[in-house]
Amino acid sequence: MNIYVSTSAIKKPFNLETVLQHYDDMNIRYVELGSSHKYCFTIEEVLRKYQHMNFVIHNYFPPPEEPFALNLSSIDEEVRKQSIEHAKKAIDLCVDCNSPIYSIHAGMVANPKKIEFFEGFSFEEIDVNEDIYEMCFNFLVESCKEINEYAVRKGIKFAIETSGGHPKKFKYLMMTTENEFKRLLNEIPSENFGILLDIGHYTISEAVYPEEDVKSFINTFKSRIFQVHIHHNDGSNDQHLPPTDKELSLLSSFAKDTILVLESMQNEPKSILQSTSEIQSYFK
Repeated sequence: MNIYVSTSAIKKPFNLETVLQHYDDMNIRYVELGSSHKYCFTIEEVLRKYQHMNFVIHNYFPPPEEPFALNLSSIDEEVRKQSIEHAKKAIDLCVDCNSPIYSIHAGMVANPKKIEFFEGFSFEEIDVNEDIYEMCFNFLVESCKEINEYAVRKGIKFAIETSGGHPKKFKYLMMTTENEFKRLLNEIPSENFGILLDIGHYTISEAVYPEEDVKSFINTFKSRIFQVHIHHNDGSNDQHLPPTDKELSLLSSFAKDTILVLESMQNEPKSILQSTSEIQSYFK
């Protein structure tokens, strides 16, 4: 079983080439290109330097020169279109670096006022009502259909991640529950379109919504879960801690071709290697 490691997993991950060199030195060959990097003008050249690695591309990668709040559900048409174009650019890069899949966050019912590495989004307080939610959900469906059609043409799978963050922010987040994913997959039944299940994010879904259950989610969508993010939290916040037995015990539930990614954050190299070893041990 090959375990991918997110480039966001190591401490101070802001320079992509530095992270990839660390991983190369650690003999890590399966890498998720994540969302914690500064703009890099020579990104294609950097990836060619490490073409002996196996990549998958996630969310806010490649990092844009001008930062923006990626939001496929945005009521602001300019933001939504910019997000779609970012996804298409990422899919083009998937083709170039042989990533079989591109995954992305679903978005939010409000555009954040501030974005910081490892701090997440902060929002202006707004009244989130059913009308606003439905409008955003419909925009998300439109965005996903357009991106998935593009991904199909390029031969790349496309997945939406289960959202997560501080429980107080959950009212602003799209796609945090099983029923939302039932609706979305019903709207887009394409076999090319699926889910990135972030186990840590779903721990917070279970804390916020008592009716949510990650085992039920896995059983419902097993054939449509293309990728999994593995990390731990205590339900109070999206802490991205190293995984525990609670998370690792779920791994045998997934299809054999599911892409498994370690996404604990702010780790020393030793901790990353220990976590990947523990994940591997569940498949021996």
